[in-house]
Amino acid sequence: MKLRRSYMQHINPRGAISDFRDVFRQAGKNRWRIAIAAMAITGTLFWTLTKDTWRIPPAKPQITYINSFPLDRTPEESKAFIDKNQKLKDKVEAREREIAEESKAIYRKLGEISGMDVKKIEREAKEAEAARKQQAPVAPR
Repeated sequence: MKLRRSYMQHINPRGAISDFRDVFRQAGKNRWRIAIAAMAITGTLFWTLTKDTWRIPPAKPQITYINSFPLDRTPEESKAFIDKNQKLKDKVEAREREIAEESKAIYRKLGEISGMDVKKIEREAKEAEAARKQQAPVAPR
């Protein structure tokens, strides 16, 4: 089996140096100006990229605490507030259920007009839902 030779064995720095010397000599009398300009540009780029910058850290933010209820509220007021919000939540949920039923009725009507067996589809959907609930593990509380 033939071993692969290293890539670095094929590199000859003498050739690179002689090529640079030939190109440098061919540049004519402007070669030193070009070399100094190239070094200045390179040096300037490195200097700007590595220059340290110091900044003052930003001021710490002020925290404003907002109380959602008066601090001197009595337990009776708290209970009344909770009851009021629960009634509002119940109304919203009831309205959402009504909208869902209206939507189902519209889709049932559309299915009947389209010639679908709506009762069969609903029955299959309920069976699939029941099977999914049986397979789903109950999360511990």
